[in-house]
Amino acid sequence: LDTTIAYWTAIAAEVRRRKPRCLMVHDEMLGETPPPEELQRLIHAMAGLGFEGVRVAYVEAHASQLPEVQHGEIFAREAGFQGRVFGNEDEAALWLRFGHG
Repeated sequence: LDTTIAYWTAIAAEVRRRKPRCLMVHDEMLGETPPPEELQRLIHAMAGLGFEGVRVAYVEAHASQLPEVQHGEIFAREAGFQGRVFGNEDEAALWLRFGHG
């Protein structure tokens, strides 16, 4: 979880610096997805870092991990973040451009 928090903190610094309206994160990291309780802690740790109001499309490169990563999407949406999880960049790009909700 520490590595995950560290890279989201680094991304947040760039978000604050560049102030984008949307962002695509392509995750190709190896290893297991953190369990739901750790994903929930991650989402709470992200509050106030600068993602508020930014549409975030998270692309999981490993299809077998999509169901676990989708827990993070649920927690993020419950916390008020505008984020979705995708299995490929094309769908993510369409959502960033045209999607709602």
